[in-house]
Amino acid sequence: MGKSPDRKKRLEDAHMHLIERISKMQSQRQQGQNLSDKAYRIIKNSIITCELEPGSYLSENMLAEALEMSRTPIREAIKLLQEENLLTAEKSQGIYVSDISLSDVKQLYATREALECKALDLARDSLDKKRFDELKNQLEEYLIKLKRGEELDYEVMAASDRKFHMAIIEESENDYIKNFMNNIYAQISRYQYLSARAHSDIEDSIYQHLQLIELIQNESFAETIKKLKIHIDKAAQNIIYGIFH
Repeated sequence: MGKSPDRKKRLEDAHMHLIERISKMQSQRQQGQNLSDKAYRIIKNSIITCELEPGSYLSENMLAEALEMSRTPIREAIKLLQEENLLTAEKSQGIYVSDISLSDVKQLYATREALECKALDLARDSLDKKRFDELKNQLEEYLIKLKRGEELDYEVMAASDRKFHMAIIEESENDYIKNFMNNIYAQISRYQYLSARAHSDIEDSIYQHLQLIELIQNESFAETIKKLKIHIDKAAQNIIYGIFH
């Protein structure tokens, strides 16, 4: 026996109402996620660039007011930043931008050296050398600008540095190494920024990267790994000097 026209209409209306409710809920959830992501990116960038200095006190209310958001997306952003060790929550004390110790820098760079060198070793048989061509051209342009006496934007240089090192990581095709490096790169960027404010030899850094690219493109992997270790160790020493001296 078929459904009556009235009952069929009621079922169709109920179905449409359910779809509208689900659509509205998804839209609200998406909006919340967008706000959380926006808060996360703004706060993270402020920590990396040291607008929020190590040890700075923060609160949900303070951040919500500054970013003109409710506390919910702020709370979600804080949770993510705690997982990346950029923020520290102390019971009954509040939230602080994580401080930096000499031990932190040494441990992080020892980990970075091990992961990057292993990634390069894994990538040696399948590495796409052409992906380094664009970066090589950029670095050579930076050298020309330096020789003209032009100043280089730190953030542009930092982006090139990350692009080079993450290219090595990605070429390894090892998701565990890739995910771990993505997680710690915010700390690396913060250390680099703090160090650059006090001491930075941009020209020497460019030459080091160009030398590494040349070795990679010549498939001199044993020598590249050796030079990469020296490069990362030198970066760690520059950071230690820039932050702690």
